[in-house]
Amino acid sequence: MRMKARPSIDAEFVEVIAARVAELLAASPARSQSELLDAEEVARILKVRVDYVWALCRADQIPHQSFGRIKRFRRSAIERWMDRRERGGDADNLDGDGVLPARNRNA
Repeated sequence: MRMKARPSIDAEFVEVIAARVAELLAASPARSQSELLDAEEVARILKVRVDYVWALCRADQIPHQSFGRIKRFRRSAIERWMDRRERGGDADNLDGDGVLPARNRNA
């Protein structure tokens, strides 16, 4: 069985994304931390193409919730994910709500 290649993310790129996320969050404090986002909204926040968000999702490299074929992203989980990546931590670990990424739930 062939494993799919995981998208690699340059550390400098992650720092730029984290700074942009912090900017956006500071500009919109009224938004709920539990707000659910779609892939297009996450792509806008991260300033990447939506295809890249879907690739991260398929590779279980970004926290998301599945509702059948629909994927949603909790704003607070995305923020924690970016914080861990910025600090060089394991962003594939628990998402902060005590939920393992889908590929590890049955491990």
